[in-house]
Amino acid sequence: MQLDVFMDESSRTGQQRFNNDHWNFNNQPFFGLGALYIPTPNVDNLAVLLKECIDKEKLQGEFKWSNKQARNRVTKLFPILEAIIDENKAKVYFEIESKKFTIVKNIVEYCVYPYYLCHYPINTQEHRFEALNKRAFANLIMQKLSDSMLWEFCDFFDSDTQNTSELKRLISLLSQTMNSNNISCACNKVISFIESFESGREHIAKRHLFPVPDTIIANHETKQLTIDAHSDCFGHLLSLAPQFFPEYTNIRCLHDEQTQWEPALRETIDRINNECILNNGYIYSLDFISGFNIIVNCVDYMMGYINQCLLDNINKNKSIPDNVYQFCQSHLHIVAGIDIEERLVKDDDIPLVRKLSEWYAN
Repeated sequence: MQLDVFMDESSRTGQQRFNNDHWNFNNQPFFGLGALYIPTPNVDNLAVLLKECIDKEKLQGEFKWSNKQARNRVTKLFPILEAIIDENKAKVYFEIESKKFTIVKNIVEYCVYPYYLCHYPINTQEHRFEALNKRAFANLIMQKLSDSMLWEFCDFFDSDTQNTSELKRLISLLSQTMNSNNISCACNKVISFIESFESGREHIAKRHLFPVPDTIIANHETKQLTIDAHSDCFGHLLSLAPQFFPEYTNIRCLHDEQTQWEPALRETIDRINNECILNNGYIYSLDFISGFNIIVNCVDYMMGYINQCLLDNINKNKSIPDNVYQFCQSHLHIVAGIDIEERLVKDDDIPLVRKLSEWYAN
């Protein structure tokens, strides 16, 4: 039995870059990716109903969030699209990730609280506390580390040089800059582990000390990339398919055409499949859709609206509509600092993460 997952992205600005005190994503600080999960036999009927809904509006141009006419009718269309999706036994889910937080979470994962120093099994209370610690460290670093230093880490990880001496230097610099006894203690443990690896006392593959690189094609050249919200969101959304539809083991992702990011997404699929062979036997595949596709465009439209509601709330202090806020509680995962995260979703862990972050600041 096959499950189709239609995906589209919002606010992709390419590889993170920092020049002249300016991030290339300053105007689009969040990356969004949406996924619509539907049993393959239901796809045609869903597409027909969506087309009928859109045709009634007599919109000029393609139905996407970038279409001004479509944006102006979102209050009417958003709940109708929800209802059509539900009626066809489909599930729609979105992920929004702060592009700056993407850098921070990699700093935590490889410089402060690396996975190879976490030993508790998943679904234990100890593992949950480790996850809360990581969120607290990330929030503290997000608040205190300068953009120029964030870029220094980003540039190093993206270079994929796997230079342990440079990694230790950056970890030491982080420890000194943060001026936190708790972060200094955590950083010293990581440096000690790396030194043990260098001396041969710790047996771990060198590549495991660094983020996993992906391949992208930029200006017709093949490049390596490690700090990437797109691949992160893509992998997470696909991993949710068995949770939403456990009876389907053949999972096909249909993504809008992505010349630059296609190699990275295929590498993500390969990693997921390698894990599935060991764990649960699910098989994932990836196809790309070019041109008009009403289901992909519906995902784009809904993702664009959610992203815009968040930006309007942050930049213009506009309230998020009640129906969008309620929708986000069960249809959205947000990866960002807790001050941003709590604007869109309720999370009982946020007060604890905030307290831990404040405590770790000392």
